[in-house]
Amino acid sequence: MENKEKAGQVSVWEKVKIVTTAIMTIIIPILIALIGNWYTQAIKERETQLRYIELSINILSQEPSDKNRNIRSWAINIINEYAPKHLEEETKNELKLKTRLPETQKFYIQQSVK
Repeated sequence: MENKEKAGQVSVWEKVKIVTTAIMTIIIPILIALIGNWYTQAIKERETQLRYIELSINILSQEPSDKNRNIRSWAINIINEYAPKHLEEETKNELKLKTRLPETQKFYIQQSVK
């Protein structure tokens, strides 16, 4: 009689296993989606920072004048915000008032076709 009762009952460990499997079936896809979203957001943020730096370099490549002093200050601040090494005060003042950055050139590497 006891064997029939035991056969009809599911052990506590089996119940825990079933519940854990059900929970993991729900949690794992959610975690994968969240991690993917965080990764995508980090890439987008980095691309946005790169665009701001490119814009700042273009601004600082123009000849300094009284008319563009404020925008040059903004560009210098953007570069300082996103660069791992910040510009010194003397360099910032020179860029704002006297010196322009050389214009950037894009280099293309031609791949040989085999």
